[in-house]
Amino acid sequence: MPMTTTRSDLERTTTNTSSIVTSTTRSTVSVTTTTTKKPMVAPTYEWQSHPQDFKLIAFGFDDLPTSAGNVQMVIDTLAKYEGFGTCFVLGENLEKAGPELLEYALQNGFEIGNHSYDHANLSKCSYEEIVSQVRRTNDIIERSVGVKPKWFRPPYLASNSTIRAACAANGWMHVVNGNKNSTTNTWYNVEDGGNVLRDAVNNAYDGAIYVMHPAREETALSMDEICKQLYDKGYRFCTMSQLFEYKGIEPQYSKTYHDVNE
Repeated sequence: MPMTTTRSDLERTTTNTSSIVTSTTRSTVSVTTTTTKKPMVAPTYEWQSHPQDFKLIAFGFDDLPTSAGNVQMVIDTLAKYEGFGTCFVLGENLEKAGPELLEYALQNGFEIGNHSYDHANLSKCSYEEIVSQVRRTNDIIERSVGVKPKWFRPPYLASNSTIRAACAANGWMHVVNGNKNSTTNTWYNVEDGGNVLRDAVNNAYDGAIYVMHPAREETALSMDEICKQLYDKGYRFCTMSQLFEYKGIEPQYSKTYHDVNE
């Protein structure tokens, strides 16, 4: 059984103003009360005390928040196998959907990353346009769930030196793509007739970063068997930040990471 500890991933304060009418004077008095929500409690698991004993994979889920039922299935599945993942968020989607799905992810120990505002191909954009896309989404994420992303995954996995410079110069995030074997990019391999389960299991290796699209129903439905098979082979599942922390590697702004090493 996993053991649970308290961790303050998110704390918000809400202010409510109400009117009280006194019985003797019938005058209205404005009373302001402040309620502090309890911080989110993310799970921790026994394996995290000795991660060096396991092979690690960082699942990254793109285009969130979208397809809430599929995403919740993915989150619950990873929790079943004592794991975490990273949600790469489109600012436009978050504005439309609201924060509830990301809050559920945070409660389950997931990390929040940036995936641009509207899924533009930033490799074809100017430095200023890239800055606008990333900054706008960061602001939306911070306003919505109170966290600042540390990781940026460019749409279409289209990274270049301008994107890396925009992230680095503004003190934002490290740029991450995914496993260099493209068959683990579940958006494309399903369209090409690939099999998510087969490709995710067969292309696994220690330190891998996966590109997953839970909007694809096959991805969401395959996650349980993917996790089961990899778990039984000695893999554990973590966020992007945990992957680098557990491997003792300090990520560099000058790199686009396909896995923990490069």
